Amino acid sequence: LISEIQEKCENSHWKGATRKLKRLTRHHSPLSVPEEVFIKVLETCSENRLHAARASEPARKVMEQLVEQQYSIPEKLGNYCIQNCLDDSRADSPHQGLGGVDTALATVSAMERSHSHVQSDTYEKLAIALAKDGSSSEALIMLRKLVVDRSESPPLETFATLAHHAALRNEH
Repeated sequence: LISEIQEKCENSHWKGATRKLKRLTRHHSPLSVPEEVFIKVLETCSENRLHAARASEPARKVMEQLVEQQYSIPEKLGNYCIQNCLDDSRADSPHQGLGGVDTALATVSAMERSHSHVQSDTYEKLAIALAKDGSSSEALIMLRKLVVDRSESPPLETFATLAHHAALRNEH
């Protein structure tokens, strides 16, 4: 199964790779699955902006499996996945309702549990997505993580965007 997973990954078949990984972890002890296999499947899922976000949920699940096995999530790869869950909500967006804030939040949680560094711009993008989604209080929690917990200063544009979306919600 491991060689089949690697073959699927080499051919960029993320669906087949995740199915084989699921089968492997169900029929064998997940502890017997090397970290490299999980990472390779995650890399395959993350190609082409999470395959227009269609692979966002499988990528999240792979990251949660990495955490369960006490493996670390590669910082660059994890942040890339989070940011690409949060594409524009325009009608012409290739995401078409896939990915989204919930998947991004679950991925952030997995990264935090594995002690992988979530980058500042990832928190900023998540805060803005939460504000656009009407969750101003959760957006402020993300902003607080940056300002208070990590002593980082997001650009003023981030504060302006959050305030703008909060004001829009109060108008209706």
